Amino acid sequence: LRCLVGSEMCIRDSPFAYALTDETFSITEEGTHTVTRAIGNIESLPVYRIKGVLTAGASNYISITTNGTEMKVMNATLSEGETLVVDTDRMTAYVVDENEETLRNGLPYLQELNFPTLAVGNNTVTVEVSNATLTELQIGAKSRWR
Repeated sequence: LRCLVGSEMCIRDSPFAYALTDETFSITEEGTHTVTRAIGNIESLPVYRIKGVLTAGASNYISITTNGTEMKVMNATLSEGETLVVDTDRMTAYVVDENEETLRNGLPYLQELNFPTLAVGNNTVTVEVSNATLTELQIGAKSRWR
């Protein structure tokens, strides 16, 4: 990882430079929302942090659709104080507690292995909940340049 002096970006062993200080978007209710990425010049592979309460069951889910790509969390158990972290760059998901200690694998909670990206500029994020409670959805942009 190399950081450019006087800049807000770092370069790792990839064709991209990444923001040192980045955007995080917070959504706390169902519906359609617009999040606007102002940093970077190419689509990013964000980290989604889903906080809420969800019990296992076929009709219980939290659905997050970003620019038409759905990421549906179902047949999952998510208790108060737990967060489902979905890292789209690493194509992984896991559940952490309030101290950020990893509790379990979260990949089985995803209906499909869809990892929505964020475009530069406006992005449409739709949140739907069925028989569950969404406390907060945080989206860490992981902005980058090419």
